[in-house]
Amino acid sequence: MHPKYAIGDKIIYRKIKCSSHPTPNAIEVYPSQRGEEYIYNVDKYWTVIDIVYPEGKGNSNYIIIAKTRRGKVVQVTSDDSALRKANIIERIRYNDRFPVI
Repeated sequence: MHPKYAIGDKIIYRKIKCSSHPTPNAIEVYPSQRGEEYIYNVDKYWTVIDIVYPEGKGNSNYIIIAKTRRGKVVQVTSDDSALRKANIIERIRYNDRFPVI
């Protein structure tokens, strides 16, 4: 099994948020059903610090451990649809948003 992600990769996680005031980085902003709040997406810029492979042979998913911009450590599975690798343009354009490990 060849993993899609490796230690040191810059990844982007698209997180769904809900509030009365969307942040400046909000993407795809929609009003909620009652119109009192907004539902929107925010891209989170993380760096892979470790990969944990499952035990057993049938499972091809693995856990990605990443560091956030503020130093938190988060875990996400490799098959999460909100997760993707940053492309070359994003790595250059948003370089200051990815944590350095």
